[in-house]
Amino acid sequence: MADRAALLAGGVLLSALACSSEAPRDIVEPSAAARADSPATPPARAPTQLPQFDFLSTPGPELVLTKLAEFTPEDLPDLSLGTPTPHPILAPSDIEFFPNDSGDALLVLSTGLIVWLDRNMSVVSSFPVPSSSSLSKLGPGDTFRDNEGVLGLTFHPDFAENGYFYLHIVSEPRGGVDIWRLRWKPHLVDSLWDSAKLIFRNDKPQIATNPDFLFNHNGGNPSFGPDGKLYVAMGDGAIGGGLPWSENQSPKLNSFWGKLVRIDPEGIDAPEIVAKGLRNPFTHTWRGDEVFWGDVGATDGDHWEEINRIVVDPATPSTVPDYGWPAAPGPCWDASLAWTGVPLDCSQYVEPLHGYRKDDSTYLDEDPETGVPAPGTVNRSAIILGPAYSGGAYDGYFDDVVLYGDLIQGWIRGILFNEEGTPIADRHVVHHGKWITGFTIGPDDKIYMLGGFVESSAIFRIDVVEPPAE
Repeated sequence: MADRAALLAGGVLLSALACSSEAPRDIVEPSAAARADSPATPPARAPTQLPQFDFLSTPGPELVLTKLAEFTPEDLPDLSLGTPTPHPILAPSDIEFFPNDSGDALLVLSTGLIVWLDRNMSVVSSFPVPSSSSLSKLGPGDTFRDNEGVLGLTFHPDFAENGYFYLHIVSEPRGGVDIWRLRWKPHLVDSLWDSAKLIFRNDKPQIATNPDFLFNHNGGNPSFGPDGKLYVAMGDGAIGGGLPWSENQSPKLNSFWGKLVRIDPEGIDAPEIVAKGLRNPFTHTWRGDEVFWGDVGATDGDHWEEINRIVVDPATPSTVPDYGWPAAPGPCWDASLAWTGVPLDCSQYVEPLHGYRKDDSTYLDEDPETGVPAPGTVNRSAIILGPAYSGGAYDGYFDDVVLYGDLIQGWIRGILFNEEGTPIADRHVVHHGKWITGFTIGPDDKIYMLGGFVESSAIFRIDVVEPPAE
């Protein structure tokens, strides 16, 4: 197991729990060498013992992933050519339940198909929307790009009155991001795109040494905040790929790339930048007025998958906090991250709340159903953030816990934050072992997971294993 546990709390590492029955371990500080090399003074030592919360201190219920439905490309054909045709890649990017009592949901495929599912996860209907990954845009020999296409959906808070929902779309290869508003009309599903209104457009400058860089880092999964505004997490677009880091758009306030952006859902008022220094925040979630996002790291072994947080002020921010990319692709105290050749001034960056390095196999080790890679292995990974749970389906076990998984590694974990947003516990929840592309909460207060990528797409529910009847 790697010496570093992959859990951050204000620059101090927390030791992760190896299994549900293990007692809490002491908090472990960064090594003396890491402290000496860091240009910032480390924060004061945290308490030496983690507080005794149920999620931390009790074994908890036995959990299982229940498969509710599975679809193949033949089941959900591409409609962009006018004739239903199986797409060679089935790439689910989001699933959201209607905000009513129907139990129905919309499944989003990045290839441009929106699928209406009933409460039993059976297909009711489907409709196409523009997508850079549809068959109409992919010619013979073209490569499917998983950072493009339709990358998320959210419903308006007043959906019951106005029927609005919003899509996060890259419609052209190497293109920018558009946010479209549609109006749900269940009797006119085939013509829903006729109601589409463009709310926000973020064009992509074609700046890179290789145009293939520009297929990447388009963020996704928009959401509504408690202020009634639409929040869009934008990746850096891979703009400037192969060029000096000064070309990266993420730190620059004259660009929406690499930002958390607040948008008027009517598309009238000018968008506002809430946070900068983001790399590729594909998923995010809310807890009151706090928004947490998972920022996917680069492929180098000393880069990190991050969880970040900001408390959103409904007023226009006077200053925009910087979350570090591209200067610090992880916690600033990790001295190996001064990879741009410029010493890091950590005082100018907001540290990640939580994260794990690509070369740290701790979480794979703690998954009892996953083989542990050899020491020093650089693990392929991409963080997928789930909901901040506040429902009543798990006997309080997940109260105030943020679920998260890894797209590639296939484990699901939970992290408990205190009221100040500091992580105080983290543990393995359940094994999947395959692609994980998203989470949502159902009308039954249970947690649903979206999985699959190529051969099939599947929808799962996290259930409590019921004890056998006596």
